[in-house]
Amino acid sequence: MKKVILASTSPRRIEIMKMLGIEFEVIGSGFDERTVDLKNPKRLVEALAYEKARLVSEKNPAAIVIGADTIVVLNKRILGKPKDVAEVRRTLRELSGTRHKIITGLAVIDSAGKREFVGSIVSSVKLKNILDKEIESYIATTEPLDRAGSYAVQGVGSMFVEEIKGDFFSIVGLPINILREKLNEFGIKTIV
Repeated sequence: MKKVILASTSPRRIEIMKMLGIEFEVIGSGFDERTVDLKNPKRLVEALAYEKARLVSEKNPAAIVIGADTIVVLNKRILGKPKDVAEVRRTLRELSGTRHKIITGLAVIDSAGKREFVGSIVSSVKLKNILDKEIESYIATTEPLDRAGSYAVQGVGSMFVEEIKGDFFSIVGLPINILREKLNEFGIKTIV
């Protein structure tokens, strides 16, 4: 069986990968996301996912490499990971009471088989009106400091979520259903 590599050290993506019931390695790509400057959110996450997978694939040409990237989009504006606590406050105040998009890009590269898949999944989340004291309590957990959009739908941030439309695992960071299909197409048998 071919080696499978997840080109991400994200604990959330690693947990989702484990659900597939396959052996895989984790190799962070080290890709500098600031080098990609695209305004279209879908093209951006697809390019980021692809570049992460491509870098790892170049060093592991016999493996199937998976790359992913997730962003939050509010009114056509991309909200990435916050730079600091002040940005967490601003972002959560902006997202409070809104419905916004979560877009995850997925890339699967099999260099040996000369096959690639690149795509993205768009879901939406509606947050409740978040009080300033709730924002401060949430910041104290440190969870929002490393999350696109400054909250985690699968963590403490779930307490702000009123509604989800779309693929939950894509919102978390790795669209497991599409990934399973692609891996099976590339000859990797998953648990189901």
